[in-house]
Amino acid sequence: VGQTGTILTSPDGENWTSQTSSVSNIVLRNVCYEKSMFIAVGDSGTILTSPDGENWTSQTSGVDVSLNDITYSEKLDLFVAVGNTITILTSKNGTNWTKIQPAQMNVTLKGVTYSEKLGLFVVVGSSGTLIKSNNGVNWTVTTLSPNNKSYNQITYSEKLGSFVVVGESGII
Repeated sequence: VGQTGTILTSPDGENWTSQTSSVSNIVLRNVCYEKSMFIAVGDSGTILTSPDGENWTSQTSGVDVSLNDITYSEKLDLFVAVGNTITILTSKNGTNWTKIQPAQMNVTLKGVTYSEKLGLFVVVGSSGTLIKSNNGVNWTVTTLSPNNKSYNQITYSEKLGSFVVVGESGII
């Protein structure tokens, strides 16, 4: 996914086909596949779902900020999308979304991951923001050091038992 509503699909990682999306003026920022569907998120609160990567349906997010990342917890059967102005959205089905406001801060949330082993969502963003939740409803806001840096993405390795964060200050 990318600029101007771009969606590309490939059966082999070499040959790519452009798909039609209904959001030609929107940047799509991330996509995931869970529960037999693709979910793409992007600018202006855009959420698109597709059962096959070819036919896309626009969903109502209830927000108009950029959504930057999305993840899924099999354990909780819950999607979590994150975006600007500390926006967190949750959904059980990818269609109906609930906005969670963990704090009144003007920071951008950029990356989200979930550890099945720890039962923990972890979100990173601008100004060293780190937000954690074990249920997707109640969130604890802390900061990474240095806290004047932007952190762009986070992932968790179940095998290694380790989170990795990348951003302006490098890799943590």
